Amino acid sequence: MIERMVLEAWDSEKQGVLLAKIGSEIAKTPELAKLEMGNRKLGKFIEVELKGVVQLLAHPTNSIVVIALPATVPIVGDVSKYFPDAAPLGRAAKTSGVKNAILLAFSRSLENGKRRFVSLTPTARFVDLPDGESGPSGSREVDRSLIVSDEALDPTERVRRVMDNIATWRQNADLAPAAIATRSKPEERPNETLLDALLAALSEVDQQRLHVPLDIVAKLLAQRVK
Repeated sequence: MIERMVLEAWDSEKQGVLLAKIGSEIAKTPELAKLEMGNRKLGKFIEVELKGVVQLLAHPTNSIVVIALPATVPIVGDVSKYFPDAAPLGRAAKTSGVKNAILLAFSRSLENGKRRFVSLTPTARFVDLPDGESGPSGSREVDRSLIVSDEALDPTERVRRVMDNIATWRQNADLAPAAIATRSKPEERPNETLLDALLAALSEVDQQRLHVPLDIVAKLLAQRVK
């Protein structure tokens, strides 16, 4: 199925397939997925079992966005041309105003036996350290439960969880919105909610397919993107 999806996407659009999209399709048949993949993550499964058939490529400016391409496709020039135009997490990053390092800290997988710490000054960055080691001076820990690294999640759901968890972490850490914002003037969009950011990250076609429970809608409307 993976090889078919990748080949069809390349033949029709000359673009790769988001790894998250492949994961969503696989998740529809969990029994088959477990039988073929075991406990391996999708990316690792492709690298090992489809070596020479399918290759993976991370976005140059947002490494949490990964696509699968036929292995025969030469990667040359601006690699962004191989990516679908509407990569939800990447577009959410642009519309949310949250620093890229923060988004990565809440969406990149964390190895067992390690803890993740985020530093905001002089520039935003994060580091993973072995259990028992203290984080850098002034850094704040990101609880493992807040990291959304499941590649099989629907892209829209992953965006929602990442943004929601960042908001929770910021509030618990008693940080001002400006501390994690890319904008120099976050007040320019004071009325934008997380729901606005989510919708802005989707194409019109995706918006038409979007079904969000009312309690989630209320929660997203209540939280401002600053």
